[in-house]
Amino acid sequence: YVVDQTGYPEDMVEMTADLEADLGIDSIKKAQLIGELAENFELSHLASSLNDLSLDDFRTLDSILEFVTAAPGEVASKSAVVEPEPVSAGESVVSVPGLAAATVLADSNAVQDLPSAFSVVPIHGSAYDMGLQHGKSQAPAIRAIMDRYAAMLGPRLQNMPELDEALSKPTMYFGESEIQELQGIADGADLPVGAVIAHNLGMYPDYVPGCTQFAFTRASNPRFGLVHAVNEDSPLSLTLPDCLSRIVQIRRPEGGIAHVTFSVSGQTGGLNGINAAGLAITSTLLLDCPRRKETAIGKVHPVIVKRLLETAETIEDAIRLLRTLDRAGAWSLCLSEFHTDRLCYLEYDGGNLEIQEHPNHVLTTNHCLLQAPVADVPEHSRHRLARLQQLMANADSEGVPVELAQQALRDRFDLGRGRLTPHATMNTIRRVDNQISIVMRPEFGELYVTPGPRSGAIIDQYFRLDIKDLLNSPLSKHHGPLNGQAVNGTASANGTAHKNGAVKPSVPKPAADPRAGLPAEGQRVVQRHVLRMAEASLPGTAAEMPKLSGPV
Repeated sequence: YVVDQTGYPEDMVEMTADLEADLGIDSIKKAQLIGELAENFELSHLASSLNDLSLDDFRTLDSILEFVTAAPGEVASKSAVVEPEPVSAGESVVSVPGLAAATVLADSNAVQDLPSAFSVVPIHGSAYDMGLQHGKSQAPAIRAIMDRYAAMLGPRLQNMPELDEALSKPTMYFGESEIQELQGIADGADLPVGAVIAHNLGMYPDYVPGCTQFAFTRASNPRFGLVHAVNEDSPLSLTLPDCLSRIVQIRRPEGGIAHVTFSVSGQTGGLNGINAAGLAITSTLLLDCPRRKETAIGKVHPVIVKRLLETAETIEDAIRLLRTLDRAGAWSLCLSEFHTDRLCYLEYDGGNLEIQEHPNHVLTTNHCLLQAPVADVPEHSRHRLARLQQLMANADSEGVPVELAQQALRDRFDLGRGRLTPHATMNTIRRVDNQISIVMRPEFGELYVTPGPRSGAIIDQYFRLDIKDLLNSPLSKHHGPLNGQAVNGTASANGTAHKNGAVKPSVPKPAADPRAGLPAEGQRVVQRHVLRMAEASLPGTAAEMPKLSGPV
């Protein structure tokens, strides 16, 4: 059961491992585990006992084994689990233990050189066309995910009122362009659009992503330049360990800015990315501001990141746009702009937006630094932030080279346990549910990524992508996809000139839907006309052969 739920090899599942911190097994999964043991081994006396016990008492597999093997009269007397002495998040540490040595840097500029664990998906055109290309490219992977969802949820799919409401009113969470793209994904993968919308909403158990992000300006890191990095995590991967395929989307939207994002197959946008104007964005979910009634409706975060990347050329553009969007949930964003060597850190909780302008560096995990929290800060988030601060303690004097940034994201030192763990936990910077690590150095056009949890032995290996090659154009301060650039203030035919000589791309009006006004699909009638060549004699009055034009 534990191997199935976590995806760990059997030899990594230790009987003394902390189920939640080390293996990501929450109280729901603990109850399921004990229930399966009781059913499979006919331990009927456990059923009533579970109602009187706290599942928090079962911290390890040893404690569960002791419980289920106890005689019926001894079930209530259970040995307490001795916990390791925690390290306070504010406690100073004299020496920082070494980083994981497994991190390897791979020099690979060409997409075709990447391992099969990567799937690079280039898409372009209108929102629907981009979705259609995505859906066709990833159809088997998307259908596999949908099948696993259905098997996991079973009859519960028929009783999810929040999901039913979202499917009936998708504009609560998406704009019109995103709905068109989701329709394209559904058509390309030959799936109902409702399934694709549900997949993008994440209205499934354990869909609560966690992340760690950091960034340093060139001014604070002069030896190595601006660096911007993030871990993307998802507890859903522990439930669906073998089907959430990761993709790198190379997006060239019609009338927008080309950009790169990272996501699961079948999802529009992503949590992190960089655009051709040099604007980079990373995100973390704020777990101490859980979604509430007043923050439940609005654009979901991947939509917000997509809008910023395809529209904003500068941090100021991004802030102005963010203020206009209705936002669901609570998230932080770190924005970097390498042309001006600028960072900006933002947190939103529904309609409330807090901004930190021009920090020299940003270090955050899954709790608020600017917003007032409305719930307790998770211990795992405190531990990861404290560990990140340890690793970056000498950044002012020694700088942050790309190797340190890469290794920090794969770090497996658990401050809660006070030791380097043989595998990732919820407390380690590289969480047990890590999906991908991303290090960006836009000034040098460099993007380093790990291949994802399904990549086997190379899971900690980074692969280098060239941002300019991916976007097929040089990074410049103002860049419109597939539009010419003017010199000395002269406008091109594709746009209007800025005062600095760069061209602002004209945004074309959306093309009319060719299906608008048609009857319902089942009532449409199609007429087919066919033209064919047929021999015929020349008119008898013709004195000579007519002169013909065109190629022979």
